[in-house]
Amino acid sequence: MHKLTILGCGSSWGVPVIGCKCAICLSDSSYNKRLRSAITIDNEQNKILVDCGFDIRSQLLKYDIDRINAIILTHDHADHVCGLDELRVFHDLHGITPKFYSDHKTLDIVMKRYKYLFDRGVFHPIGIDFNSRHKIGDIEIQFFRQDHGVMDSLGMRIGDTVYTNDVMRYPEESKQYLYNANTWIVDCVDYKSTPTHAGLKCVIAWMEEFKPKKMYLTNMSHEIDYFHIESILPPGIKPAYDGLILEINPAQKA
Repeated sequence: MHKLTILGCGSSWGVPVIGCKCAICLSDSSYNKRLRSAITIDNEQNKILVDCGFDIRSQLLKYDIDRINAIILTHDHADHVCGLDELRVFHDLHGITPKFYSDHKTLDIVMKRYKYLFDRGVFHPIGIDFNSRHKIGDIEIQFFRQDHGVMDSLGMRIGDTVYTNDVMRYPEESKQYLYNANTWIVDCVDYKSTPTHAGLKCVIAWMEEFKPKKMYLTNMSHEIDYFHIESILPPGIKPAYDGLILEINPAQKA
């Protein structure tokens, strides 16, 4: 079995939002404290980090992560990549050169933006095609294309588990990887969809179409109160929270 850890399930502003006095931002509950969206996928041999936004240093320290074998970047928006410099510690201090995976267009953008890191070999870049399967150590991942409104983003399926952050629509060729998952962690920025993110109505429609056993909402904004949305969700759907740990069965594939 592999393990998936939610390092953060917040949207680009995080929760609480700076200067906001809404009830959710002022909440004392840890379930309403959300760092920016990131996860790890790991087992005894490998640890893969997916996305590295503004909060990545705090997340790595909070969850005692002292090694990373590989990094997957789902797209080049700031809240998913602007913590990349923090990860040079693995190379400079710990002698690890993590493999760095993203689609070819995103990888080209990031390698130019962070040229100083790639030029001195802090990361080993690997461009991937949409709808391709890669084995990272002994963890096999199926990648697929997502429509994020203003750009494509990477979705992924690992065994019986799907992770689709920052998406508002799935192209037809990607839908085959969504069916019959045991666990699906899915973008839900608000109760209503935006031009770049899915909302709750959209998520419920996907639940009915693709029939996962359970779904967890991620990338949630400060409009979503954990306890309120939990109380109105249909069976099989729950809000995620920072620190949530889920098991992945690598044997079940799309």
